[in-house]
Amino acid sequence: MFFLKYRPQTIEDLDLKDVREQLKRILAQKKIPQAFLFAGPRGAGKTSAARILAKAINCLQPQGIEPCNQCSLCQEITAGSSLDILEIDAASNRGIDDIRQLRERVGLAPARAKYKVYIIDEVHMLTKEAFNALLKTLEEPPAHVVFILCTTDPEKIIPTILSRLLRIDFRRGRPEEVKRSLEKVIRGEKLMVAEEVIEAIIGLADGGFRDAQKILESLVLRLGKKINWPEAQPLLGHWENRQPEVFLKLLAQKKLKLALAVIEELVQEGGDLVDYLRRLLDCLRQLILVHHQVGVEVGTELKQLANQFSLTQLVRLSRLLSQAALEGKKALLPQLPFQLAIVEFIEERSQVVSSLPPSPPSEEKKSRAAKSGAKIDSQSPAKIELKELIQRWDDLLAAVKPMNHSVAAFLRAARPKAVQGETLILEVFYRFHKDKLEEERNRRIVESGLNQVCGCSLKIRCVLGQRPTNSATSKRQADRTANKQEQDNQPVNSEDELYRLAREIFGS
Repeated sequence: MFFLKYRPQTIEDLDLKDVREQLKRILAQKKIPQAFLFAGPRGAGKTSAARILAKAINCLQPQGIEPCNQCSLCQEITAGSSLDILEIDAASNRGIDDIRQLRERVGLAPARAKYKVYIIDEVHMLTKEAFNALLKTLEEPPAHVVFILCTTDPEKIIPTILSRLLRIDFRRGRPEEVKRSLEKVIRGEKLMVAEEVIEAIIGLADGGFRDAQKILESLVLRLGKKINWPEAQPLLGHWENRQPEVFLKLLAQKKLKLALAVIEELVQEGGDLVDYLRRLLDCLRQLILVHHQVGVEVGTELKQLANQFSLTQLVRLSRLLSQAALEGKKALLPQLPFQLAIVEFIEERSQVVSSLPPSPPSEEKKSRAAKSGAKIDSQSPAKIELKELIQRWDDLLAAVKPMNHSVAAFLRAARPKAVQGETLILEVFYRFHKDKLEEERNRRIVESGLNQVCGCSLKIRCVLGQRPTNSATSKRQADRTANKQEQDNQPVNSEDELYRLAREIFGS
């Protein structure tokens, strides 16, 4: 595999320029820090940098600050057979017993090297007890020991540990850095790759060095060592679906099967699911800002994508994916919460669309029908008394909730005030609720629910009522126990009702 074959072996080989410069400055000093933190996304070169650092401080014939990669110690470290360089996967060894064993061994002198180096990958996965045990070692480490802690989630490391580490941040690569990494592979493999293909790979990798090399390798396996744009373009579509904007477009178009396949392939090919979710959430954040017309610089494509979602849908999807990211860290199958979130979102969209009444015919269509002598089928609204509608209000909430739980929550804080001909007057007490219920899509959801529950083709109109100032019994509860005159004097929104509304919309 290219990303293993061309793994950096010297400081100068590292893909990230700022990481190279920081390590050069550190190694130029006489005293080496005894504890490092390498933090950043998967595939950014953290483990490679840790091994290079281990070689650089132990090399028998260093070339300035660089390891020679020829001496016996360098070769052992490169091969992963050195007794003095120990790599621990914290994701698999999370317990306090593992760290206690480390503490027992840490005092032993190195077998051959100058420094015994402990590289702990995904260190944030350690339990609280294990962190506390590690802290005792970091407080007074033996002079012959260097710790290099690697993580994709530094926020989970306790502050007392962080304060004892020299932190180096790794990031996603810039286009020129990814190109540098690809050109190293192209030279080594003696490939002929069209410039358009290289540029496309850089765009699809989105700053991921490992992803860029995997894409190039997949093209080589299919097309050989000479890769032209016309042949490569169709094959790159497989990777294009992983771009956050393209993936969100799949969700907008309700292409559930394809969206699930993208997630599955990402995991099967060793992709960074957490980082991918982070990129999706960042894209959703930008789309939300576009909807609010907050001053963010976005391209035409992102603006078009924003128009394919309502603001409510963007907020809902953001919450689903945020929850999936949290659950995925503990799940036996990390991709499952992500896939379930996608299923839930697309099914919710499908239910809303299928439940909406058909759009009324345009005036142009009506005119054409009239000219042709055809009859226009117009359903007259069924007569319904306000009292009967009040009695069926809970049924309306139950009918609307599967279509859109937020609309149902807004209705829960409203009350039917009057029926005037073909229009139901809803009284609401907050401008935000009024604006949301009067949005075209939300209005049609309510009207569809009314049609289902009451058999009425009523339209709705919202009016602002006096905002409640006490915790009186809600209007709907009063409707069941008082006469019409008492109903009109009761406020609908008690403090308890507002609290339940907030929980319904924003979660507990």
